[in-house]
Amino acid sequence: MSAPTPTTPPDQAAVRSEAALSEAEADHLLTRLKRDAAALSATELRALAVTLTDRRDAVARREAAVVAREERTETEVARREASAADRDARAADRERAAADRRREADERAASAERFLSDLERDRAAFAADRERVKAEIHAAKTACDGELDDRRSACQRELAAERAAWEQELAEERDAWEAERRAAESRLADERSALDRLRDQLTEDAAELDSDRDRLAADRRAFEEDQIAARDLLEQERAVLENRLNFRKAHLDRTAEELRQARGEFDARVQRVRAAMVRSAEIADGRRHGLDRFRDLLDKREESLARHAARSAEERTAAAADLAARRAAVAEDAAACELTRQESAAFTAKNRETLDARAAALDSREKSLTELREQLEAAHRETLTLRVAVEELLPRLKDAGPSAPVGLRLEESRRRVVAYLGEREESLSRRSAELEQAKRTLARQAEELETQRRLLTRWEAERRSAAAAREEELLRRAAAVAARDDLFDRARRRWSEETNKSGTMIRELLREMEDAVAAEIHDEPAIFKLPAPEELGAAKNDRRGLILPGGFRRAA
Repeated sequence: MSAPTPTTPPDQAAVRSEAALSEAEADHLLTRLKRDAAALSATELRALAVTLTDRRDAVARREAAVVAREERTETEVARREASAADRDARAADRERAAADRRREADERAASAERFLSDLERDRAAFAADRERVKAEIHAAKTACDGELDDRRSACQRELAAERAAWEQELAEERDAWEAERRAAESRLADERSALDRLRDQLTEDAAELDSDRDRLAADRRAFEEDQIAARDLLEQERAVLENRLNFRKAHLDRTAEELRQARGEFDARVQRVRAAMVRSAEIADGRRHGLDRFRDLLDKREESLARHAARSAEERTAAAADLAARRAAVAEDAAACELTRQESAAFTAKNRETLDARAAALDSREKSLTELREQLEAAHRETLTLRVAVEELLPRLKDAGPSAPVGLRLEESRRRVVAYLGEREESLSRRSAELEQAKRTLARQAEELETQRRLLTRWEAERRSAAAAREEELLRRAAAVAARDDLFDRARRRWSEETNKSGTMIRELLREMEDAVAAEIHDEPAIFKLPAPEELGAAKNDRRGLILPGGFRRAA
């Protein structure tokens, strides 16, 4: 009888049933087999050996089937573990993407803070320029008042001193106006460069929708300050024009009185009256130049407002595009969250089904092992019975004849049985430990899967709430942008109306001043004739200047 091949035990129940066969019992069974073998014939002994071999082969086949089922179970567990690892990797990728988005949001917030600080510095510089312009206007007004007093006293002096004083005053006034023009041009260039820098900064930061609220608020404050400054400047310019017009009317009245008094003294005072009229013409021309400059300033202001309107339109378009992109991104995130939730739900359901299937398989395997243990116990009882029969047969065989070959074969069989039982006990112990480890591993995996399911559920709820909050924030920002655009349109229309009114008022003042000058001059044809407004316009365009009566030439 050949030695059985060691096989892997199927379950812990089989371990307990097989471990019951100790070496002492095997020796006892071998002794009884020897005793029974003596009483049996060779044919009966071979039949018993064949029966025992068949029983052992059946047990080996059952153990092989159990081992095959174990291997399939382990393969399925490995595949599930790989799927769980892949799911963990995808979750880690999503976490990294979320961290990148949070870092990008922090960078945008820092950029918005820097932009606000730069805008605050620009606003402070603009306020300082405005105060400086106010101081210059006040100084110019004070200087004009002083000049008026000097001119009133200079009218009582002699012709030479009066002409020299007036020439000096006109030179000073021309220098002052020239300095004011250069200062205004310098301020305008500074404002244009500041506006260009601000436009570049706004263009670069237009994509940062997270800082739109602060940036739009800062733009609104700057626009309101510009409106207030422009309105203040317009009021100041209007007051200056009114003062100058009143001064001009008073001066013309005094000149007319002097001309009426000097009518009887024409030969003696003609040169002084002519100089006074030349001076009046130069003053009127200077006032006209000042009005032209103010008109240019108004035109530049209108151009600045137009550029600001274009820039606001570009910002509104960019904000709308960015809003649409953000909404699309939020929709994509929501779709991704929904897909992730569905995948997580499917994965959890599949894992639950797998665990249920494993539990059912373990129950079925435990049932099979219980049946196998019962069969092994039955085989053990039969084997014990056979051992008893063999032990009873051995003495008979010894008495019947030479028993050396039979004794050797029985001894060899005993050694093989002892070795087989030892191997089976060791193999069953190993398999028992492996099965316990597999059970603990399955329990730990079930806990990990449940934890992962809870984490995914919480993450999905957080993502949904964040997406809803972001959608509400985008809607609020869109409403704020629309309100700002409406406010800017109303301010632009109001500014346009005020500009048109100011232009109309300036034109009326110019026309009244020209009519008054023409009327006063034409009333005294014996002295000299003031050039007509058409001639003054031609002289303004002629670089050679205006030729006055008496041969004097005045630069245009």
